[in-house]
Amino acid sequence: YLEDLHGAQRISDSKTQDTAESALGMKNKGLQNNFVYKSGGHCTVPSEADKAKCYAVDLISMKRECAVSERGNVCKHIEFAKMMCKEQGIDIDGIRKELASSLTEQHCYEWDGKHLIVHCAGSFGVVHVQNQQCTCLANSLGEICVCLRLFELIGTQNPNQEVNDCFANTTANCQSHNKPLCVKKMISDLKEWCDSSDYKESPELNAAVKRAHQRAFGQYSVASNKIKMIRLHIYRKRIERARSHARHAFISAQRTP
Repeated sequence: YLEDLHGAQRISDSKTQDTAESALGMKNKGLQNNFVYKSGGHCTVPSEADKAKCYAVDLISMKRECAVSERGNVCKHIEFAKMMCKEQGIDIDGIRKELASSLTEQHCYEWDGKHLIVHCAGSFGVVHVQNQQCTCLANSLGEICVCLRLFELIGTQNPNQEVNDCFANTTANCQSHNKPLCVKKMISDLKEWCDSSDYKESPELNAAVKRAHQRAFGQYSVASNKIKMIRLHIYRKRIERARSHARHAFISAQRTP
């Protein structure tokens, strides 16, 4: 989808020459001395305009909070971080493989044989098995993301068995309840998680909750409007009958000598 948008020039290319040149310009200014790699693909990149300011960059998910990155492009800070990691011999793809292996052991995925949904750090990515492409930002920017690395690990397994294992706990929890109770339980779990210190908001989670919210309250609004209209029709009919009786009574009174 992003490639089609690039071809139509709806959005700029995520790996333009300007970005690479800007990252190289940061290096030529000596900013590599202030580059700090932490762990797990996380690092801090100094600001080119303000030397006292640093930006947090996540090379695993290819995210950084800036206007360029939020539009789905690779900003110069991410490009600079990739350049520094390569020079320092830091294997980002190797870290993605280790994370994928850990998520596999924790069974943080759902698979039906056609689509693989991987849950990682409060967000998720959906891998289309046939095309072997993922919806996450890292893959849309040309990176082999954690989701695809996880798919490589489980690709030879039986998808039906994986689905059964994945939803075993959910099925067991819902067997003794009807659907409304299951929904209430999930909402209760989300509320408890939101109130905890582990809560972390993400664009993917916000979009998923927003869709669920719109679907639930959208249907409720439609049903409510129908009920209101039905009640309004009854009320209008009563008014029409009252007016009709009043007209007949007035005519009768006029005819009476």
